[in-house]
Amino acid sequence: MPKEVPHDYGDPVAIAAQHKFTMDQAAGFEASRTAAVAGQAASDAWRGKGAKIAWESAAQREVPHDYGDPAAIAAQHAFTTNQAAVWEAARVANVANQAASDAWRGKGAKIAWESAAQREVPHDYGDEAAIAAQHAETMAWANSMEATRSGAVSSQAASDVWRNNGPKTAWGSAAQLPKEVPHDYGDPVAIAA
Repeated sequence: MPKEVPHDYGDPVAIAAQHKFTMDQAAGFEASRTAAVAGQAASDAWRGKGAKIAWESAAQREVPHDYGDPAAIAAQHAFTTNQAAVWEAARVANVANQAASDAWRGKGAKIAWESAAQREVPHDYGDEAAIAAQHAETMAWANSMEATRSGAVSSQAASDVWRNNGPKTAWGSAAQLPKEVPHDYGDPVAIAA
């Protein structure tokens, strides 16, 4: 039985066609690369013209970001230093305020961490009247919210009394969908308005 030869293993025509395709692809890529290099060279023709100066020479250091306009340089410098001064003044003021606020720290009797004295101090720092007032306000608000909720539930229950009364009809039957009932469900006052 003759051996089957896959794709191009040993077929000179297929090998030649594959080689031509590969070389045509390579030639196309090389032509694109060569054109791109030539285009960049033409674009770079202006480079290297003019006076040659050493890196970080005096001439380079004298040309700032705004290209030598002394008034613009001075204005930019003034703006930059003024902005830095404003931020520094704000920082210093904040540090001073925090230091003044922290003056009470470290004063008083020294107690061990989680001592009985610490555990006895509630969130409002031990004022029994303030604790009681806070609790009364919290509970009054909670009771008010509960009364509102209970009232709404009772009102809905009273409103729902009519439900489930009357004759039972199949869903979508003619008895449920009379032609005479408009969107306001037959209220003569609403219809007349």
